[in-house]
Amino acid sequence: MSYNKRKGFRAEELLVKITSHTHVDEQLAKEIRRLENNIKEYDGINNEMYIADNLNFDASLPWVFTMHNGEELISVVTAFIPSKKEIELMGITHPGHRRNGYFSILEKQVYETWDKHNIPSLLYVLNEDSHSGKAVAAKREAVYQYTEFQMEYTADDLEKGTCNLEILRAGEND
Repeated sequence: MSYNKRKGFRAEELLVKITSHTHVDEQLAKEIRRLENNIKEYDGINNEMYIADNLNFDASLPWVFTMHNGEELISVVTAFIPSKKEIELMGITHPGHRRNGYFSILEKQVYETWDKHNIPSLLYVLNEDSHSGKAVAAKREAVYQYTEFQMEYTADDLEKGTCNLEILRAGEND
C-alpha cells in the first residue's frame, strides 16, 4: 500500500482519496448517513455520528476526515472538539473495507490536529456493541474511562404518575 498526497492512496486496485473538512454540507451528510446505515445493518448497532459543525471551539479546525473509493465513502472519522482540553474521536469504515488500515490513516489526521493545538486528551467514542471498535481500542491500549448514559421518558409516564419527574423552565442562571 502507498499513499501519494497528490494522487491518493493506492491499495490493491483501489484509488482512495482522503479529504479533511471544516464543514459538513448536505451531500457529505447524506454520504455519512448512507455509510452508517450500511454499518447498522451489518453490525446491528444503532448509534449515529454527530456531524453538526457548530460545537467545536475553533471553527477553522478540520474535524471530519473522509476516505472515498471513487465516489463511494468507505471510511470517516469525526473529531468533536468542544474545548482546548479534549478531542472525542469516532470513526466508521465500510464492512467490506475493514482491516486495511483506513481508520488508522484517518486517525493520523486527527493526531495532527491534536498535536498542532496542544490538546491534552484524546477520547475514543465506542459503541458498546461494536466488535471492530473494541478491537481498535484494544490495539491502541486505550483505557476505559466512563460511559455516557441516555435517559428518556415518555409523556405516558407523566400522565400515569409513574415517575417523579418535574419539568421546570430553565432560568438565566441555569
